[in-house]
Amino acid sequence: MSRCVQSVGPDQGIVKPGSIGGGLATGSLDARGESRRGWLAPAALGQGPVALGSAAAAQHHLARDARAPRAVASPTHQACVGLMLRHDWCDALLAHRGQVPVDFIEVYPENYLRRGPRLARELAALAEAYPITLHAVHHNVAGSDPLSATFCADVRAFADGLSAHWVSDHVAASAHRGELLHELVPVPLTPENAAHVARRALALSEHLGRPVLLENTAYYLRPESSSCDEAEFLRALFASQAPTASSGASSPHAPPHADASVAAERRSPPALAGEVGWLFDVNNWVVNALNFGFDPIAALDDVPLSAARELHIGGFSVDAASGLVLDSHATAPAPLVLALLEEAVARIGPIPVCFEWERNFGAWSQVVAVLERVEHATQRGLSRWWARRETGSGALSGDRSTHAEERGSTGGPQAVVRRSQAHADMREPAVATDVSDAGARHVDDA
Repeated sequence: MSRCVQSVGPDQGIVKPGSIGGGLATGSLDARGESRRGWLAPAALGQGPVALGSAAAAQHHLARDARAPRAVASPTHQACVGLMLRHDWCDALLAHRGQVPVDFIEVYPENYLRRGPRLARELAALAEAYPITLHAVHHNVAGSDPLSATFCADVRAFADGLSAHWVSDHVAASAHRGELLHELVPVPLTPENAAHVARRALALSEHLGRPVLLENTAYYLRPESSSCDEAEFLRALFASQAPTASSGASSPHAPPHADASVAAERRSPPALAGEVGWLFDVNNWVVNALNFGFDPIAALDDVPLSAARELHIGGFSVDAASGLVLDSHATAPAPLVLALLEEAVARIGPIPVCFEWERNFGAWSQVVAVLERVEHATQRGLSRWWARRETGSGALSGDRSTHAEERGSTGGPQAVVRRSQAHADMREPAVATDVSDAGARHVDDA
């Protein structure tokens, strides 16, 4: 997608998912779903699009026009592709801005806090070119220690300096009795713990002065004291959250339509604090499905997709000795992960998607090639979401019979996905990773 898809609100226009290389649609929609006021296609946004009247026409324009600059004011409530920052890629991101499928950048704050002026200048240059979001690992959202006032203050100042749109962390404990664990430790899946995490996440959002997203984690042992499954836990955790833009709610923080406002919006104050949303890590969901024996796509019927504000996608590896599937971020996304990404977008609608590749990555051209695959999977999901809207079937989330029918018609996984089947048919060759890496989240040493 060389253009983000605008969120859908009662008074907003829609950029259809196939409008590759075009400007932003504005105005209300007529009976056929066409914009009555046409398109904004100024020179800064590249060539004007072909008006599309159907999802079938949208599919015709899946190929990205590499010559058209990408203009993203904010990733909030949009369909766009982001990249988790690695120091190795900074020069390429600046040199090829607008020519690669990267609309926003996600940053580990721990990699940059108190690290000296060179890295600060480097990140400031990237923040002028791309919207920034933060993805932390040390807030200890699910732990029992008090939230660290010092770390929260550091992250807030860091986020303010970059105009970061939100900060995300994990549904896990990362410290205990004042000591960092250097692991993301799962907590028992109980309604009480869900309420505990929700309270701490709201407090964290107030500390940081912006929305907080919580990521579902991969886990390799299920605590014996758990009284519910992961889907039930997530429903309890996000029970009070508002629906996403895909359900028809309008976001007051959606970016402006005109390209002239892009730079100003990129540096504008973030959304108000007090919102907690779900960062749905698609790869983690697949890892848990393969290790614990459930169908990751069918299980989407049971999770709170209306709370999702961002998707993460990455690669998994398999430990050669144990056969355990690991959330390693050391490979390109497997076919099953891309299929689940498409399915999730087809149900949710426009949503930012961030690709993570933290180990064993190759040349920049390989990273771009994987980003294009992520973009195309996202685009296919958006085309399905748009087709459902055109036929009047409404949003996908929550309709179990519709989901089952659609999975059957598109050849998606039907039965429980067993690890042996997945290893044979649904992934690319994995890089063996030591089991000691199983619970760790890598933070760049650069």
